[in-house]
Amino acid sequence: HFQKQKINVFNISGDKVKFPFGKKPFPSQFSVMGQTLRALHTQENALLESPTGTGKTLALLCSSLSWQQHHMRNPPIGEKKMAPQNSSDPYTSKKVKFKKIYFTSRTHSQLTQVVKELKRCPDYLEISGENLPRPETIKISILGSRQHYCVHETVSKFKGGELNENCKKLNSESICGYKKNAKTLARHIAPVWDIEDLVETGKEVGACPYFASRDMLGSAH
Repeated sequence: HFQKQKINVFNISGDKVKFPFGKKPFPSQFSVMGQTLRALHTQENALLESPTGTGKTLALLCSSLSWQQHHMRNPPIGEKKMAPQNSSDPYTSKKVKFKKIYFTSRTHSQLTQVVKELKRCPDYLEISGENLPRPETIKISILGSRQHYCVHETVSKFKGGELNENCKKLNSESICGYKKNAKTLARHIAPVWDIEDLVETGKEVGACPYFASRDMLGSAH
């Protein structure tokens, strides 16, 4: 469970956007959030530019997550799945689809900044509402290369293409023990993590972060 702080809400372009408690958006952040929300609601592309140090990452996170969670709480007609007649799952009949948010960056250090900012937004880490059958904890996945993720004692010592080829060769001959355990890694990692967190936990539990990150992609918000 995440420890929630008092809610800090601002009305932006007709949306209630939660901001980290004790912080008021800069004018540039108000602008980025307003333009982002308008683009999301109208399903249009937006090309936004703002100088370094103006809080773009936090502004993009708060606006896109606000839009995503509003959509989850108020799904459009036709986006609720009906349960099969023989289903015993009480939640299936109200399962809500969600719009995935994709963050891309030039470097992994920039993605680390995204995760750092996300951890500062406790009110976005758990999603609840009357249209959701039960609260959901936000889940993420970060895709990276084997170079960033491999924890195998021998294979991880190679670089670039050699590392990829040795990984594939190992798994073609006999499945790597770390890959076999990849699906268990999701049970041992916090919902919001960065690459270093996943690698460290992978080493501790003997599971492959590379394949685990791809397994977690399907359920990631």
